[in-house]
Amino acid sequence: MNQNKKGTARGREPAEAATPALVTQLNELLQRRLREAIGNDRFGGLGQLADWREGLVEGVDVAHLEQRHHALRSRLARPECAMALALNSFLPWHGHMAGLRLCGTEGFTDLQFDGRCPTGVRGTPPHVDVIAAGSKGVVGACVRVYDYLGLRPSVMSAGYRTLVVGEGMSAWVGLLSEAAAFRYLDVAALAKIAIGLGRIFTRRPVRLLYLFLEPEQAAALHFAGHRAELAQAIARTAGSLVTLDGRSLHELWRDWCVGSAPATVRASASELSRRYGVVLPPAGRSTEGWLARRRD
Repeated sequence: MNQNKKGTARGREPAEAATPALVTQLNELLQRRLREAIGNDRFGGLGQLADWREGLVEGVDVAHLEQRHHALRSRLARPECAMALALNSFLPWHGHMAGLRLCGTEGFTDLQFDGRCPTGVRGTPPHVDVIAAGSKGVVGACVRVYDYLGLRPSVMSAGYRTLVVGEGMSAWVGLLSEAAAFRYLDVAALAKIAIGLGRIFTRRPVRLLYLFLEPEQAAALHFAGHRAELAQAIARTAGSLVTLDGRSLHELWRDWCVGSAPATVRASASELSRRYGVVLPPAGRSTEGWLARRRD
């Protein structure tokens, strides 16, 4: 995600300084959890896996990954990154595309990762983590870990201020102009991706799916604020040619575990739920002390 350190939310403190302690704590807990789940001895220097294959969950076709997504393999060496989550979540569906259902759309025949979404504005186009496409429609999925809690608005080039879109995408342009009013949801990044998807896929229904990671029992004000902003963006773009949907990754995996997904997909979803099942310490307790008590 592109970030701009000068961005501020109107009438608020700078978003980048909103929750640094919480973001740091969650990232630390996630890295510890992944080491426990995958195996501490499988990690090398700088917190990366010595072999990227160790970051794969059951159900991923390694040969398919090597053939079609060679450039993305290195991302798996950092299992805490968004692309590793995207690959591990959706690659188990390879060979079972007929059963994949996202945002009410089905009949997918192809999965792409790290897809470019040109918007018509000069410069580097926005990227979307996953594109599921078929004759019945297209769903682009964005994956976020905990970075939304310390949101710094995406860089906004001058071209977006004069960007002309069709009437069916005007709501997204409106959100783009109000990006600074959102504290947790990077609506600028989402709007750019939505505009790009709308330009690429013009003859099929298009949906944008926002997937995010939350800790268990995420009742803190920041998580509620994030969901509230997501609900607002969904409502604002409901009539657009590219509509928005959103849910936590744990909700997605839970549905796959209890639904009619293939056994390999259910197994991988269950493993992902376990691997990324971070629990926040009770208020007032340090991470170190709380973890030590849990081990005892």
